[in-house]
Amino acid sequence: MLGRKGLRLLLSYLPPEWKGRLRTHLGGPDLRWSLRQLARFGFAPKTVTDVGAFHGDWTRICLEIFPKAEITCVEPQEEAKFILSELTSAYTNVRAIQILLGKEVSNSIPFTEEGPGSSVLGNGLKRSRRSMTTLDNLIETGVSKPPQLLKLDVQGYETEILKGYTKYFHSCEVIQCELSLLPLLTDAPLLDEVVSYLRQRDFVMFDIEEIIQAPSDGAVWQIDALFCRKDSPLRTERMWRR
Repeated sequence: MLGRKGLRLLLSYLPPEWKGRLRTHLGGPDLRWSLRQLARFGFAPKTVTDVGAFHGDWTRICLEIFPKAEITCVEPQEEAKFILSELTSAYTNVRAIQILLGKEVSNSIPFTEEGPGSSVLGNGLKRSRRSMTTLDNLIETGVSKPPQLLKLDVQGYETEILKGYTKYFHSCEVIQCELSLLPLLTDAPLLDEVVSYLRQRDFVMFDIEEIIQAPSDGAVWQIDALFCRKDSPLRTERMWRR
């Protein structure tokens, strides 16, 4: 067996395009690898917002790689409140906010609570009404700082949240976003629509973190992708480097 050290040594001798192919072949893109790649290319965000934080798993990984980042977790589910409170108790640079985000401020938005699949667009049995605000409002009121790294995992509500993030959008450098290739929820945009929307705001995809396959037939269902500004050094100064 090659082992981890042997695999790393092998990867070090491969050109970038083959590293990506081998990484996918051996089990798909990996969140830690992608965030570490950001760090290797000099990206060190001071502020991070994790929208759709759920139990804070992504935030914990982010803390491993960017331990000094100030992270705001946004998660509306009651179920996640206690687990996120443990996270905020353990890290002084992490805060948690229990609210929905969207393109407007409202006191009554329908929300389906289904664990990691919860969504404003859902129609499950556990449906209730929640307060909603915008990213701009969170920043304007001092609840959160403008994120340099924004993560969105909101089951088809990504573009609606981005519509509520305009005043301070200039501060954002990297967006991690979940994209669907197959219809998941009614009215949820698919990959091409989200990519087109972000392109209009001068953000382009530059890495894929995770590939999620449908359990029934193995078809690619969703991907987690990283976007940066089209003129960002993350994509303009990394071509063909080892």
